[in-house]
Amino acid sequence: MSGFDQGNFYCGTIAEWTSCPRPARRPDHTSPSGSAYWYGDAGVTRYSDHWGGEVASCDWYLDGVRRCSFDDQAGWRCGFASWNAFVLKPFEVTVYSPGLLPPEALDRLGAPMRTGIAPAWRPGLVDEEYATYRVRPDMIVGGCVVVAGEYGDCGTPFDGRQYMSVDVSDWTEDERASWTDPHADGPDGSFLPCMSDDAHGRCR
Repeated sequence: MSGFDQGNFYCGTIAEWTSCPRPARRPDHTSPSGSAYWYGDAGVTRYSDHWGGEVASCDWYLDGVRRCSFDDQAGWRCGFASWNAFVLKPFEVTVYSPGLLPPEALDRLGAPMRTGIAPAWRPGLVDEEYATYRVRPDMIVGGCVVVAGEYGDCGTPFDGRQYMSVDVSDWTEDERASWTDPHADGPDGSFLPCMSDDAHGRCR
């Protein structure tokens, strides 16, 4: 199982799409760029005039054609991709003070890719331990990389950056523990799906 669905397939993925007829019903979603999407149990259908590399944070190739989406001059076409066709690009999240997370949260994060000590960024502060983890599809909920706690309006926003970081040193115990189920609402509702690509003007 790939772990992708309509809530996260557009977050930094690579996928091969196959040409198909455009569905007759109204799309389930239309992006600011005009691309239309229809969701189903098996996968997603997309109707768009830009396919290829750099479709926002994604590389989506239609019928195996490899080119940048900005160079796509073939007009509007429709393609289908199964949920299993999506592969997450190698994104990472760095957690500062990971030792403050409960064991079950650390178990869910999995083995870190690397660990170290970050030097204090100003006099009077102490050096801080960190661990870097590979982002998995199940960490992406409603357009956010959810580790725990709050970061701005939601979890850690997934916006196509390769590196993201969170500091858990000032989180409550409930916030630290909440990463054990990123698809559940946090104690204050902070983990509701909270950031789509549309809200920040990104097209897909």
